[in-house]
Amino acid sequence: MRSYADFALKLFKIHIPQTIGSISVTSSPDQLIVIPQICSANHAHASEVFPTLQQYLEYLSILKKRRAFTLDTGDENRFRAQASISQLIAHLQGHLSQLDERCIGRMVLAHDGLGDTNIMVDSSGNITGILDWWRNSTLPAILAADYPPWLRYDGINDPRFAAPKKSWLETQEESARLRIVYQGV
Repeated sequence: MRSYADFALKLFKIHIPQTIGSISVTSSPDQLIVIPQICSANHAHASEVFPTLQQYLEYLSILKKRRAFTLDTGDENRFRAQASISQLIAHLQGHLSQLDERCIGRMVLAHDGLGDTNIMVDSSGNITGILDWWRNSTLPAILAADYPPWLRYDGINDPRFAAPKKSWLETQEESARLRIVYQGV
């Protein structure tokens, strides 16, 4: 866990272009090129690179409102979903002004598919390599800072919503303990 936390901190120290997107595979070590964000889901591809978190949130708001129209529910539920999205974005934008600029204005590199199966470790448990970098993002630090996905039991990783064959590496209690270790580093 300490090795993973150290690796996560190293990602925050890499100098990258200060826009929200993905690093292009055509980049060179001397010049990183940011392209629109690459995501695994077809509906999530952005058509542009975003210079600020505020503009990125506006894009997500429009995207989610459009997706609300595709819900297989009645008109009332679609409009309620759109209203909820608008309220959430307004709430987030209200809180952005209260956050430290280093959290929302400084972009960091994030591995968007980082999981237990693409981390290489030595016999001592130290990380020696990370595989599968095709899904990456340059994001504000506040969005990139997160616990390892295999230690989270919330959101899409909540057992109530997970796929039937989803398995966890640790129990919920051990994951909570390891999240404390991670946070300490």
